[in-house]
Amino acid sequence: MKPDRIEELLRRRPPDEPLHSINLELDEPAADLLRVRRTSLGATGLGSLRWASLAAAVALVAVLGSLVVGRTPAAPTGSPGGSPVASEGVPTTPPGAIAWIDEPYVIPTPEPTEPPSALPLCDPTRLAVVAGGWGGATGSAAGGVTIVNVSQVRCRLDPPIEAALRDAGGTVVASREPTARGSGSGLEAIGLGEAGSAWAIVVWNNWCGAAAPPGPLELDLTMPAADGSGGQLLRTEVKVDEPGYSTPRCDAPEAGSGLGVLQFQSTGEGSGGTDLKPCVAADLLAWSGDWGAAAGTWYSEIAVLNVSGVDCLFPAGPTVELRDASGDIAIASEAGGPLPSPATFVLPAGSSAGSWLAFANWCAAPPPLPLRADVVLGDSRLDVAPMPDEFATIPVPPCMGDPAASSAPGFDPAPFRLPDAPEPPPSDPGDSLPFKVTIPPLPTASPGSTYVYVVTLTNTSVYDKPINLSGDCPSYIQRLFLPGEQGSIDTRRLLNCGPAGVLTLGLSATFEMRLEIPSDASPGKATLVWQLGDRGEGVKTTFQIAESTPSP
Repeated sequence: MKPDRIEELLRRRPPDEPLHSINLELDEPAADLLRVRRTSLGATGLGSLRWASLAAAVALVAVLGSLVVGRTPAAPTGSPGGSPVASEGVPTTPPGAIAWIDEPYVIPTPEPTEPPSALPLCDPTRLAVVAGGWGGATGSAAGGVTIVNVSQVRCRLDPPIEAALRDAGGTVVASREPTARGSGSGLEAIGLGEAGSAWAIVVWNNWCGAAAPPGPLELDLTMPAADGSGGQLLRTEVKVDEPGYSTPRCDAPEAGSGLGVLQFQSTGEGSGGTDLKPCVAADLLAWSGDWGAAAGTWYSEIAVLNVSGVDCLFPAGPTVELRDASGDIAIASEAGGPLPSPATFVLPAGSSAGSWLAFANWCAAPPPLPLRADVVLGDSRLDVAPMPDEFATIPVPPCMGDPAASSAPGFDPAPFRLPDAPEPPPSDPGDSLPFKVTIPPLPTASPGSTYVYVVTLTNTSVYDKPINLSGDCPSYIQRLFLPGEQGSIDTRRLLNCGPAGVLTLGLSATFEMRLEIPSDASPGKATLVWQLGDRGEGVKTTFQIAESTPSP
């Protein structure tokens, strides 16, 4: 075989590429080069010609591994086999490297939420209702009412069919005329996410009684039933901050006392305060919903409502305890584990947040029932009330392991989050891929040039796991720190993963990289940080930026 043919084959990959991925065809059967590299020279049968050619190729690739193309073109390089040639102003892929692609990384956008009309009707038995606060306004009395979706599905909240106010003896004090479905009342349905909430203003007008009705008052809301069979009653006590409450003015002695229409709208505006303090149990209400089982694990939604008048900071991963009938802790979520990100979030005044409770594998003697849940907030505990439903009782899950082995039960609440908040974008594969990242020494760059270099990724998995780059393609970040500058110039792009394929333990892939050097860059030492994904493996290296060359 001719020497130029040998040189062409050897120059197809740099020396740190896996040798077994190509074969040298020196007029004899193909050899397993991975095995050859691990045996002695005499056992290979390659002879001095192959090793001399390999040494020459190593030296050649070391020279060609990094290129800079800009206003001063690189010296033309070529070979009888047709290796790339750097022409003026045109970047050239280094031999053996996977070509660079101009593919910016775009953070995935969440799917748009469904319109209320496309959602199932909210089940009234899964709705918690809270009412409170009276104040006078133009002769009327007004308060607020909030409905919370304590369920595991997003649903549609239709306007109430009826509304009534009752005194402490159950007598109707004020009411609103029934509204039939589709009657053109002008009221609109809204969507409620898991643990989502909505609020409306209750306006009480024209009270002509001799005295205020005996309190506490109760508010009745008749909500449309999911099966279309009439309605379902929701009843709640109207909470007041003071012992007394305001009654509306008597404007029409001959008319009855009435309630205005209730147009619900989503909560979430908050108080807008900036001096935020941690949420405390006294300012919150909480409920747990129905429990359902899957693969031996019981699940339930938990919803927390901020009933104070100010926003507060709620922990995304608080400790949740299950207490038995004696008040003793039966099980608690483990503290000290990885914290959700962010660790806290703003829970607006009047708004709600939700979590999942997952309970499994109870192999010890059953605790005294019933169980109840608490959310631990600093030095206070928030009691979680079960919904008034037979399926809302906290169950004791079955033992899924060997009782004799005393396997620990599982209790794993999901992080709390605001309802309808977009799901965080999926993590970049590069954040966790077990790669060693290497960059060869970099040559001097010129201001205004396109800097071409190579990065090699080597599979270092401790579990001997192959990595399919074609299926788990990561992004990468280049951070360029210029001489004399405080900040960095950051770019994020996708790797050209397709040609890399699957890398088993110890194998590598080398990628061409391109970096724009600003035309006004000062001469001196620059720093380049190259990193996989957001938090993956990376490497830091330096190179020189030359003096600008005046234009002729």
